[in-house]
Amino acid sequence: AGSPTAQGQACAVGHWCAGGVADEKPCQCGAGSYCAEHATNEAGVACAQGFWCAGGEHDKLPCQAPPGSYCPVSTSQALGDLCPQGFFCTGGQARKQECMSPAGRYCPPGSSAETGAQTPIGHYSAEGMGDMAECTCAPGSWCPGGSASPEGIPCPGGQTCPGGAQGHVPCTCAPGHYCPAGSSDAAGTECPVGHFCMGADQGKVPCEAPEANYCPAGSSNRLGEPCPAGWFCRGGAEDRQACTAAAGLHCPAGSGTGQGVPCAAGSFCAGGQSLPEACQ
Repeated sequence: AGSPTAQGQACAVGHWCAGGVADEKPCQCGAGSYCAEHATNEAGVACAQGFWCAGGEHDKLPCQAPPGSYCPVSTSQALGDLCPQGFFCTGGQARKQECMSPAGRYCPPGSSAETGAQTPIGHYSAEGMGDMAECTCAPGSWCPGGSASPEGIPCPGGQTCPGGAQGHVPCTCAPGHYCPAGSSDAAGTECPVGHFCMGADQGKVPCEAPEANYCPAGSSNRLGEPCPAGWFCRGGAEDRQACTAAAGLHCPAGSGTGQGVPCAAGSFCAGGQSLPEACQ
């Protein structure tokens, strides 16, 4: 009633108008929608990005999302939704934005800044990815937090790394063995000559053998074991050395020098590494 022209006037927000002689009617839209000015359908339209809509006769209202959240299209929540992974959201009426975090970082759900967060163990993020992906490194390698490459880095000493998206776990090898950097087998590697190894996650340690002793491969005793006959051992971390005794002399077990000792009565010694033999 009271319209100055036959064209009528705009249907008010929160209402819809079928046109003709019909009166405007209250909007019947659900949450996440609203009836804008000039609405011709009781179902209204989807709530716009940056706004929230309670439905019914209510108009859209500015989003009140805190940092790390945003109001997508059709939301009915005043505080919006959590920002999805791979994006960052500054809050308010701002749109979500693609993450541009540096290598080794990504934007987890709820990010409010493009710098994101460090990638967790077993994952990586290359420059410009914005998101993270599982590490694909080979056995003996792992991806620590903040990795920028799927190849990872060598497993640290005393640990084993199965590869892929898994981290590292302590070595469980037996005494006389150790897990060097880059290990993938929990059984470890045999301790090298001149060292002793206590096993588990302990590394190799230089032998402390006294003179006439040495640490052969697989040693677990810091003092090593007696030098075998035909050899001499200076001790420490040195390996055994071939006896250099002259004819008539030999190096018995436990020798600390290569000059040897005289052959016993009733035996003859050819020298070098030869052992005493009974005279015929």
